[in-house]
Amino acid sequence: MQLGVLTNNQDDIDFGRTAFNQLTRAVRSDGFLATEIWRGKRALYYHNFSLQPLCYMAQLSKLIGENWWSNEKLQTLMNTVSDATLDVSIANKAANAAQDGFRPDEWGWYGLLPDTDPRRIKLIALMKTASVAWSDGRGFVLKRLPDAKELGGNQQAFRDLVDRRVLDWKVAAKR
Repeated sequence: MQLGVLTNNQDDIDFGRTAFNQLTRAVRSDGFLATEIWRGKRALYYHNFSLQPLCYMAQLSKLIGENWWSNEKLQTLMNTVSDATLDVSIANKAANAAQDGFRPDEWGWYGLLPDTDPRRIKLIALMKTASVAWSDGRGFVLKRLPDAKELGGNQQAFRDLVDRRVLDWKVAAKR
């Protein structure tokens, strides 16, 4: 998808669109992905991991004059994963396993959401106050979660760049 947008190659863009549609079609009625929920104790981690490229492609879609953010299944998945992140018991119940190894510092997709998105606002509030602990294989690590300005890292910068580029094109088109 990214290569297609950069080179204006319709075949690559269509390949990205197909991949996006395949994964969003796999969102179950309860908002989870069957392929990820079966991962048991790692289900929530892999749901966040799956959302990263979906949200990235949704942001890229703006550069081809489309809006994949409006995809109903993507919105359902984002709502479910956000709710499960804020209340891990939701993921525990759906996966029938206590979530393990979940590292909130890897949640880059939230940085792509608009600043006013209620999911982003709730998750930033959580991250500002929480610390997370996990095993890195060598021992136990305690780390402060990133604050709002760090959230999403380069994903937020990417979101802002695409939004500015689209706005520049719209302004230029009006002239």
